[in-house]
Amino acid sequence: MNQLEKKLQRAIQHYMNGELKPAADLSAKLARKLPNHPGLLQLRGEIAQNQGKDVMAEDLFRKAIIVSPQDSQPHYRLANVLFARQQLEDSILYYNKSLALDPSYWQARVNLGLAYRGTGQHQIAKEHFEQALQQNPSLTSVFCYLIDLKLSLGELASVTDMASSIEAMAQRCIQNDAETDFLPLIYLAPLLSLPDGLLRGLLDKLNRLYTVSNQSPPQLDLDSNRKIRIGYLSGDFGDHPISHVLWDVFETHDHEQFTINAYSTATRKSDTDKIYIEHIRKYCDDYVDLSALSLPQARKKIIADEIDILINLSGYMSPQCIQISAMQPAPLQAYWLGHGGGLGLSFIDYVIADKIVIPPGDEDSYREAILRLPESYHCAPTPLLPECSKQRSDYGLSETAFVFCAFNNPNKIDSAVFDSWMNILRRVADSQIWLSSPGKDDSIKRNFSAEAIKRGINPDRLVYAARVPDKLEHLARHSLADLFIDTFTYSASTTAIDALWSGLPILTRAGNNFFSRIGASHSTHVGLEQMVCDNTQAFEDRAVMLAQDPDALAEIKNKLAQGRVEQPLFQPARFCAHLEQGYRSMWQRHCDASPPATIEIEAINAA
Repeated sequence: MNQLEKKLQRAIQHYMNGELKPAADLSAKLARKLPNHPGLLQLRGEIAQNQGKDVMAEDLFRKAIIVSPQDSQPHYRLANVLFARQQLEDSILYYNKSLALDPSYWQARVNLGLAYRGTGQHQIAKEHFEQALQQNPSLTSVFCYLIDLKLSLGELASVTDMASSIEAMAQRCIQNDAETDFLPLIYLAPLLSLPDGLLRGLLDKLNRLYTVSNQSPPQLDLDSNRKIRIGYLSGDFGDHPISHVLWDVFETHDHEQFTINAYSTATRKSDTDKIYIEHIRKYCDDYVDLSALSLPQARKKIIADEIDILINLSGYMSPQCIQISAMQPAPLQAYWLGHGGGLGLSFIDYVIADKIVIPPGDEDSYREAILRLPESYHCAPTPLLPECSKQRSDYGLSETAFVFCAFNNPNKIDSAVFDSWMNILRRVADSQIWLSSPGKDDSIKRNFSAEAIKRGINPDRLVYAARVPDKLEHLARHSLADLFIDTFTYSASTTAIDALWSGLPILTRAGNNFFSRIGASHSTHVGLEQMVCDNTQAFEDRAVMLAQDPDALAEIKNKLAQGRVEQPLFQPARFCAHLEQGYRSMWQRHCDASPPATIEIEAINAA
């Protein structure tokens, strides 16, 4: 091995050790003597990408492709850069080129599946995940991606048949020390009704994995009377439900009493994303893009900002957010919104809830302490509502039928709730159900049609709503439906808020955990407690009654119209006052050297 090759190996070792600056410096010197070395070009591209220099990385990988066009690696690495920049169609092109050169390259196949999923091409994504699992059956995260897609595509029977395989996979993840990539399984657990014992086992193992570094939180000035610094951490700032529901919160926060920072772990660049991000920027003291930083750098930045309470808004939807929280960059941390529930991790001090999603007496089910707000735990935006300019027929609906609406994410639809919905259609002649179809292919329609036929229902009674880019159009089209019917295992969240704000009442069935009580919380806090059912039969009977009794439904809609104005769900200033009192109480306990414990916030007097 000559001297140049030895230096190249040393640069590679620096990179493998996470020493990016010495790796970049040494590889740049080598490039003067080896400008067209394919391995060096790729190494420099990898270093640049990890330093957040994606333009430079793209240029280096394109040069590597020119120098070594038959090598699958530079095509794959260029695709990764494009994928990270949300240039999904371009990334698909280069993942396919990489696989054409090396069909056994399962990593490229997995990422290709993710890119297709990101573009809404769910059926093609599913096929690539299945092929990747054939090549490498031990890929836990890919197995979870596949299950999620099967749920999203309405493959109800297939998911039910996989129950034993899912539980076996969870058991393997708990028992096998080498299994560490199971965050997606924890995220899917409520959708799959994973047994509590298995979920606890996964959370206990994850807790051990993430607390091994024993990093201590920073020690800040323990003054309970000073301005409190709040950091919101998320990978979902942009055109995402998290940003939708937080619209009024950022605007309403008391900046005399609180410093408000937002920390983004993902880069979202669409025009619609920019609208939400600019709004958040406008009402935050600082908006910080962490996406180009390493995890230690992200921790260092949050510590430098002296954040007192860091609020994780994404939970298991963002591994980066979990990893940053695990490094304890703030004295106190809480989990809020995201996918609901708690995180079950020792470095999260509080979960923000209300008395419906976490009733008094359920505290022992959570590793975190409970910050229980006096009314809704969930913020709700109050945008201006446009008149709907379209007719039912524009969306494929009958002008005369009773229209049940279920715009829930399709992955929340399981066999039990689909059975119930079809029972309702059977009892209400000529009614229709309006379902969400966010993907670009017709697979979900084919699958749900087959399931409807199994249950003796004409599939023409199932109508599908494509995603529309204009949120106001989406809100307006709710007026064409008559009644929203909820899912059971994991109830509607932002979807329910959209319906209620649009004047469409929701019928929900309260379950026995946080996830299945979200709809109950929303309905209760808009004054519609009678729309919360205790069991499936009551749910079906009330849906049928309201469909057959126009006066009863009109009374409910009138009560909703009044509740939108008078009840707490859509009062952002009141909500924010309760939330901020919660933050003060958390900080007061910390300043008093008291450990996290259940905090009950009292309701402020009505204005």
